[in-house]
Amino acid sequence: MTIKHALILVIIIAFISSSICEYIISFFVEKFFDNTIWNYSDLPFNINGRICLYYSLIWGALGLIWIKIIYPIFKKIIEKIPRKIGERLMYILIVLLIFDSIISALAVLREKERKKGIPAKNKIEIFLDHHYSDEFLDKIYQNFKK
Repeated sequence: MTIKHALILVIIIAFISSSICEYIISFFVEKFFDNTIWNYSDLPFNINGRICLYYSLIWGALGLIWIKIIYPIFKKIIEKIPRKIGERLMYILIVLLIFDSIISALAVLREKERKKGIPAKNKIEIFLDHHYSDEFLDKIYQNFKK
C-alpha cells in the first residue's frame, strides 16, 4: 500500500468511525438524558440531525491531522516516560475519566429531577445540588437543549 493510499484510508476510517460515534452519542444523550447536544437538521446531507456530511468530512480531516502531526509529537513525549510510571499514569487517567463521566451523568440526571421539583433524597443528591447547580450546568453544557 502506498503512502497516498494509507492516508486516504486514514481519512475514510476517521470519517466513518467518528460519524458512528457521533450518531451513537447523540442517540444515547437524547434517549437517556432527554436532551440534544447538537442538531444538524438544517445542514444538507444529514441523518436524523445527528450527523451530517460537512462535520463527517471535518472528522476525516482531523483524523489525518492527528495521525500525521499530533500523534508523532505525543509519541515522542510518551516514549520518554518510563514504562512503569506510564502504566500507573494511564490507570490514574482512566479512573479520573470514568469518575468525571459518572459525576457528569449524575449531575445532568439530578438537574432533570430538580426541574421536576423532586427534592434531594440522599447525600449524593445534596452534594450534586450544591456543587452542580442549574446555572453551573447551563454554563458548562451550553449546547444542551432541554
